[in-house]
Amino acid sequence: MRFNGKWLACDDEVSRPVIDGALFDPDGNVLTFPFLIDTGADSTLLSFEAVAFIDADLEDATGPLLKGVGGSTDSVRLDARFWFLNSIGEPIPLGGSLLGRPYPSGDEMCILGRDLLGNFAIIVDRPGNVVSLIQGKHHYVIHES
Repeated sequence: MRFNGKWLACDDEVSRPVIDGALFDPDGNVLTFPFLIDTGADSTLLSFEAVAFIDADLEDATGPLLKGVGGSTDSVRLDARFWFLNSIGEPIPLGGSLLGRPYPSGDEMCILGRDLLGNFAIIVDRPGNVVSLIQGKHHYVIHES
């Protein structure tokens, strides 16, 4: 299986590796969110905008305090699924028990962390303009020239 991503030019003029994931709200509407490939993040984290879109019930939701280079943030544990399109255009569901941001926190995007990335070989090649997650019958070879 292979998921192809892209380099997204962000507001701060830095390009970051992302894969677009689709979320569904309770009425079946779909919205696509970029998921930052963050090999340093322990957990996948849905942005506040994504949490609001899926209309998650946050009243009694709790989650761990997440810490990283940018500081710390609260989170809530959610049961949510999102879909990535594989390399032949089929939607593949991922997710389950995920973390989400319970309130807005400036410039943010969904983060794809090691809890899900650990299932894939990750190719993040800026000079070659490649962002890809692969597993199963797909593999990669590194040639020395």
